[in-house]
Amino acid sequence: MLYYPEEIETFPLRFETLHNSQLQDASVQQLSDQEGYAMEEFYGFQFVCKTDPEQDPRIVIPEALVNDAIKWYHYVGGHVGSTRLYQTLSTHFYFKGLKQRVEEYVSTCDSCQRNKNPGRGVGELPPRQATELPFEQVAVDSIGPWEITIQGIGVIKFKALTIIDTATLLVEAGRVENSSSAQAALVFENQWLARYPRPLTCIFDQGTEFEGAFLRCLHRNGIQAVPTTVKNPQANAICERMHSTLGDILRTLLREQPPATIVDAYGIIDNALASVIFALRSSINRTFGVSPGALVFQRDMFHPIPLMIGYNQIRTERQRIIDDNNRRANLRRRYHDYQPDDQVLILKYNPSKLDERAQGPFRIHSVHTNGTVTIERRPNVLERINIRRIRPYRTNEHLHNNT
Repeated sequence: MLYYPEEIETFPLRFETLHNSQLQDASVQQLSDQEGYAMEEFYGFQFVCKTDPEQDPRIVIPEALVNDAIKWYHYVGGHVGSTRLYQTLSTHFYFKGLKQRVEEYVSTCDSCQRNKNPGRGVGELPPRQATELPFEQVAVDSIGPWEITIQGIGVIKFKALTIIDTATLLVEAGRVENSSSAQAALVFENQWLARYPRPLTCIFDQGTEFEGAFLRCLHRNGIQAVPTTVKNPQANAICERMHSTLGDILRTLLREQPPATIVDAYGIIDNALASVIFALRSSINRTFGVSPGALVFQRDMFHPIPLMIGYNQIRTERQRIIDDNNRRANLRRRYHDYQPDDQVLILKYNPSKLDERAQGPFRIHSVHTNGTVTIERRPNVLERINIRRIRPYRTNEHLHNNT
């Protein structure tokens, strides 16, 4: 059975239906005497038509049939977009303001908003400031679980905690025994707080390892917690890039030196972590023009050569790159000013081919200046979310219920 709108019992633009509807519409009958309109016959029926020297006569659709006609063609066309829907209808039919009516209907179609690919993002991303000083802010993230197969023993899993100074990109990492917040707090204290100046803020995602004991660790040391919004890895992109490098090194070591015991496996893990830390500290950063290690320690990482590095100049260049990236990202997005009480859909994270693309709608509770909004998931349950993960939900009860 073909796909039809269930609310409409029969094809709304049958000639008989059109003819009778035109006779009942006084405004349509008045058009027959006006310039640019004429009476034309189609299959035994007389219709008021729009005439144009460059186009065949088009039957005028009465107001009573417009919404049903748009809905019918939209459904039968497989939820066709507004441009093709308008072209299909306007080939043989005319209604003043038809294009605007079609665009309004398609933009407020619930099924289209939920199931079609989102296309360009909606809402411009706000400007972001580069971190002012070294060791002022760190970004913490976890990697894994990774699986290592040991012949005759089985599979062991491990995770690691990564810590990066966002100003200099100096990195640290440590293996964790489990996903508990106590383990994350222990590694953070031992690998960072025991070695470097105390940061003022700490960025982390909303994983369970960054709750409880980890938050107490930050509070005890007077460090402001800055959680990123759910499923927005761009907010902690520095850590994500490090994880990609670590994965490359681990895959190489595991194939070149397959572990025979659990001790060997943990040794490979620790070697891989040390290798990726050294690689990232000693490699030239394109923004800085020097390696993160050289920037922090003021000397070359391989030779005893002192370096005089102007951090203010580096920070200015980094801010220029951040601003340029933000500008290019916004070129791919459409302007939209989200407001409290607006309805939005949440884009699904990595949906399968046949999954719906968005869920909702949800009411915006409040709007923030850093590119996030707080939505009401359900009564008295609020969630802060990045605008990358939402799009406006539009509705028009008159268009969609007037059948």
